[in-house]
Amino acid sequence: MAERRMFAKTIVLSDAFLDMPMSARCLYFSLGMVADDDGFINNFKSIMRQIGSSNDDIKVLISKKYIIPFDDGVIVIKHWRINNYLRSDRHTPTEYAEDMNKIEEIAAMLKQYDIKDLKNVRDLNDLKDFLAHKEEEKKKGKNVLLC
Repeated sequence: MAERRMFAKTIVLSDAFLDMPMSARCLYFSLGMVADDDGFINNFKSIMRQIGSSNDDIKVLISKKYIIPFDDGVIVIKHWRINNYLRSDRHTPTEYAEDMNKIEEIAAMLKQYDIKDLKNVRDLNDLKDFLAHKEEEKKKGKNVLLC
């Protein structure tokens, strides 16, 4: 795992980022420092306790889409690849391959849709509903063609 981390000015100097409370921004930087080479963190609650952060801070980061939580308690920093780039010879793959695969599958599914269709998708549950609705539309379309 790398010893150095970077933060892109386009992310951390944006109005959206600076509108968050100082404590949430501090948590973002702290999480960025301890994340693995793919942006995954399995002990975010421990980090929160170490820096005196509150549950409200992680909720803010999640609601503002800076952090993506998984059901298994792991989180990932959404803008990781914007903030950090590692050469392949320096990269250590994440231990959370299953969660990484979920992200890659979702990205592949989303490529087939226009961004305008995704304006109401705010989290993974919305995405699941959206994809289920699109799948249902496809089935209805096929049934119409067969009749």
